[in-house]
Amino acid sequence: MAMRMAADAALADSESYASPGLAYVKWPAPVRPGDALRFLGTMLEVRRSRNGLGVLRWRWQLFNQSDTEVLHLEATSLFRP
Repeated sequence: MAMRMAADAALADSESYASPGLAYVKWPAPVRPGDALRFLGTMLEVRRSRNGLGVLRWRWQLFNQSDTEVLHLEATSLFRP
């Protein structure tokens, strides 16, 4: 669900190349059937790698209908310019 929301919200017209992984993943509260989820993506760092790819380090957060955070992670994504 989180990846789909990130793709729809932030990655729709981009050319994502790869991801070297996640720094951490936290599930501070459960997600229940019927929850209405809201995605928030925050850019933490943007730079170019030695091979010319764009490197984006960003935080993903998901909140339920009560504004309780249910997911918190930090990801690094690589993009073609």
